[in-house]
Amino acid sequence: MCLISTGHRFVIAMVLAALSGALWSSDGLAEAELSKAARADLGLEIAQMWCRQCHVVEPEGAGFAQSDVPTFHEIANFSEQSIQNVENFMQNPHPPMPKLNLSREVMRNLATYIMSLKQENGN
Repeated sequence: MCLISTGHRFVIAMVLAALSGALWSSDGLAEAELSKAARADLGLEIAQMWCRQCHVVEPEGAGFAQSDVPTFHEIANFSEQSIQNVENFMQNPHPPMPKLNLSREVMRNLATYIMSLKQENGN
């Protein structure tokens, strides 16, 4: 079962094309890193397309999540949570989360967005 509609695939392809174009400077060298804010913005867009069928992805908690599925805010605020831990989970998810086979770049953007929801006091 494909979780991504044809329209969403087109949007994703356009976002990735724009991203790849933005990564190249005028002399043809790739920039080292996107800013965390840029990654978080891309991660939010991806989450709104792919993840909101099961998770609440917005920081305000708007939307519906499936029963027993943590919100992105809750995931960000798990004890000892980090961008690397979120990426590792996406690489090897536990059921009922499907294996999405996301690129490393997409996983980094999603993880950066999720961790942008972490509260300083952990609540």
